[in-house]
Amino acid sequence: MPHSPETFLPPVINSTTGKKQTFLYAPQSHKMASKIPRYGTWEMTDLFVKQYPPLFHAATDVRAFVRALSSMPNLRHLRINCEGQPRSHRYRRSIVD
Repeated sequence: MPHSPETFLPPVINSTTGKKQTFLYAPQSHKMASKIPRYGTWEMTDLFVKQYPPLFHAATDVRAFVRALSSMPNLRHLRINCEGQPRSHRYRRSIVD
């Protein structure tokens, strides 16, 4: 999947204040994660659900990623390649990442 303007995530904007929200994602991988807001607080979770596309939410499902890798016990190497990605985009937040 190539990096493109369509895959880069816009800033999260608070719908009440109109201000940009800062956010540092901390993946939840433990069993009780279903009872804790996925993105830290219920307010931030609500903003993400409303403003970010479904592919972003699928990409942050750590438990599904662990299950997928666990089902491939003979996997020795995993290489992720985004052909044509400019070096300047290396650390930008993207759905691809």
